[in-house]
Order: sequence, then structure tokens, then C-alpha cells
Amino acid sequence: MLDRAWAALLTLHRRAHLRGLLPRAPLPSPTVALGALRAGGSGKTPAARWLALRALQHGLIAVVLSPGYRPGQPSAPPRLIHDSRAPSPPSLATLAATARASGDEAAEALHRLTRPPFTDVTTGRLLWIAGRDRRAAFQLARAHLDRLPDLVLLDDGLHHHRVAPHHTVALLGPGDLTARLLPCGPLREGPALLDRVDLVWFHAPTPHSAPEAANATVTSTWLPDAPPPEGPHLLLCATGAPARVLASARQQGIDVRDLVALRDHHPYPDRLLREVSARCRRRGLLPLTTLKDYVKIAARWDRLSGGTPLSALSGDLQVLSGAERLDALLRTC
Repeated sequence: MLDRAWAALLTLHRRAHLRGLLPRAPLPSPTVALGALRAGGSGKTPAARWLALRALQHGLIAVVLSPGYRPGQPSAPPRLIHDSRAPSPPSLATLAATARASGDEAAEALHRLTRPPFTDVTTGRLLWIAGRDRRAAFQLARAHLDRLPDLVLLDDGLHHHRVAPHHTVALLGPGDLTARLLPCGPLREGPALLDRVDLVWFHAPTPHSAPEAANATVTSTWLPDAPPPEGPHLLLCATGAPARVLASARQQGIDVRDLVALRDHHPYPDRLLREVSARCRRRGLLPLTTLKDYVKIAARWDRLSGGTPLSALSGDLQVLSGAERLDALLRTC
């Protein structure tokens, strides 16, 4: 009953925007909205990064508008997280401050966008703006540019109905077609969403076939970078899909013996980090976390853990099929 009530409310909200009862209008630049059935852990932000890199390689001026999610904190004015004309790698303290001000996904973006392959591209320009109000975020981007951007990417934008996108992309993962809606399950919206978008993008943390892939135009997986130190690990993660993170780590051959899974965007108080460090020492495990969590806690970890080294799962999205469809989408911008 609760999931049906959620579905009804979601439909009423969307129709109110579409029928003009609530504000809805396009931005003055070509806009692509990325979203997903699942509320978290679906790969929306990595997909936005992939498209942003491709846009740079095409020589486009691109702007990514991300939500800047900060649980329990009021909405703040939008902030410029990154400008590709100033790609200096940030310190751990800067990453932590960005996470506090604009959310962990913004801090992770800052970390990734100031390193290869983004810094290898000398064409185009990329601005990454974090903020709940996408229109205010777009105006901030305009203030930094001398003309309208060629492309705007709305990270987690399919359910932000105030902006009418020109193109829509929905990400789909293993098990999403049979999962339940919030608050009884992980889905924000059911499979009917797939009929309303231009492209369906199937993303799985490990390369494998799944029934959901048959519905997709684009497929991708996770490509790991350097592995963490050898040994048994405790995996600490606060993501929308911790089971997928665990499966990906084990697929990479990482010996994960323990898992501390927290709600998405967890703030990680000092007390919790001390407890996790002590748990690692008791069990003889090496602490391992996601990069999204690492940017929040690394600046404090040495002080709170007594020097136990913390490693991060590193890697990024790799498109397996359908890249030409995504390039065609960018060429329309």
C-alpha cells in the first residue's frame, strides 16, 4: 500500500508540472537529463562524468548541474565545484570542505575532474555546479561563461520537473525491473519510466548479462584502477546500493571479510570512524571504502585511527556498447 501511495504522489507531481499547474520550462541551452529507477547507487553521476568527458573531447562547452545532496541540511545557494580551466588537484582538506558544503558527490567530482583523463583533454570547457535549484545553478554557470553553453547535463534530473530537458536518459541496474518502490524498496519510480525516455542505459558493477540489459540502448560496467593493498579488508560504504559495491569489490579479487554499510550520504561522525578503526584492529582487517566516502573522511582518518592506512576503491564507468548512440546525442547539441 505504501509503495502504491508513493507512485500515485509521484505521478500527480509530474503531471502538475506537465500541465502547467507547477512551473516547468526549458533552459536556453540543449539539456540532457539523467535519472534512474533506483533512488541511489545506479551510476547517474558516473554517467554524467562520462558524458561530460565526451563533450570535452568533442570541443563543447558543457555544464553539469548536480543536486549537491546534503542530508539534514537546508538547501544552500549553488556553488561552482570545478572549472576545467583551473584543474589543480585539491587537498584532502578541500575535498572534505566541499563535501560539507555541497555534498559527497560534488567532492568526488572535484577529485576526479582534476585528474586524468579530464586533464588530458585540451579542447572544450567544463563547469560542474552543485545546487538543488537547477535554474539558479545554470545562472551561476552563465556568470562564468561569455556565451551560452553548448550542453547542459542534469545529474539526477529526470525527477526535477521544473526544468524541461531536450533529451532524457534513464539508468537501469540488475534487479531494478522487479524491485519495489519507496518506501518498501529502493525504486524512486517503476519501469514505466523507461517508456518516457530517449535512451535506456544499463549499468552493472560487474560485467555480466542480466534480463534488464535487453531493455537498454547503452550498457556499461565498472572499470577498476589500481587495486588496494593485499590482505583481508573491511569495506566501509555509505551508498545507495552497498551490495553492488561489495559484489564489485569481490569481483576484482579483493578479500572483503566484513562490511559496514550505512545510509547513502552518511556524514561519518568522528565517533563512528574511531569505532570502525578499532574494529579493523581487533579483526586484523585493512579498512577500505568508496571514493565517494573517502573524500569525506580521509582528512580526519589518520588522526582518528591512529595511523591505520585507509584505501579507496578506485575506478570509473566503462561503456561496453552504445557509445555511438551517446555520441549521436551529443552531436544534436
